[in-house]
Amino acid sequence: MSVSRSRNCSGIAATELAVSLPILMLMALACADFGRVMHHYQIVSNAARTGAETGAMRKFTTLTRTEWENEVRQAVVEELAGLPDFNEGSLDYALSTTTDANNLATVEIEISYPFTSAVSWPGLPHELDMKALSRVRQFR
Repeated sequence: MSVSRSRNCSGIAATELAVSLPILMLMALACADFGRVMHHYQIVSNAARTGAETGAMRKFTTLTRTEWENEVRQAVVEELAGLPDFNEGSLDYALSTTTDANNLATVEIEISYPFTSAVSWPGLPHELDMKALSRVRQFR
C-alpha cells in the first residue's frame, strides 16, 4: 500500500513548487522595490538636510550670495551622488531664505528627484517624485 501511495504523491511537491514559486518571487521583488524606495527617500532627505546645514553654517552678504548659493547646491549634489544613475538635470531644487527679528536667516531647501520602480506594479505609479524639505536657522 505504501508503494502505490508514494507513486500517487510524487508530483505533489513539484506542483506545490510551481504554484508557490511565482508568488514567492513577486514577494521578493516587492521587498526589493520597497527597500529601493526607502533608500532613495533617505538619500533625498539627507541631501536636503545637508544643504540646509551647509547654508546655515556660512553667513552671506549681497556680494557673496551667489557663491553661497553655489556652495549649498554643490553640497546637495554631492549628497545625491550616492544614488545609482544620478542625473543632476532631473533634480528640482529650490533654495530660499527668510530673516527673523534678530537678523538671523533661516535657510530652506526643497528637493524633488524622480524614482522609477524596478517593476511596473498594477495600481501603483511606475515613477514618482521623492520630495524633501529642510529648514535650518543660521547659527554662525
